[in-house]
Amino acid sequence: MMKFLTGVAIGVAVGFSLAKRMMADDPNVVTGPRDNGGSSVLGTQGRRIAERAQIAGLGAIQRARSSIQARLGDGDPTWN
Repeated sequence: MMKFLTGVAIGVAVGFSLAKRMMADDPNVVTGPRDNGGSSVLGTQGRRIAERAQIAGLGAIQRARSSIQARLGDGDPTWN
């Protein structure tokens, strides 16, 4: 009975030590983004640029639509 208990105790100790090693962070594994301050600035600038591009695109569409309407005249009801 004593050999069995000793074997169980050794098995539990080895299991815990291996589990601890497996759960440790591996420095060779690339993790997600880290907040270094620069990424939030880039994200904000990117959103600002995208918003400006969206506004410019909508303006271009509106100008093209009004140009087409001017060339067609008021006769086509689908453009009203």
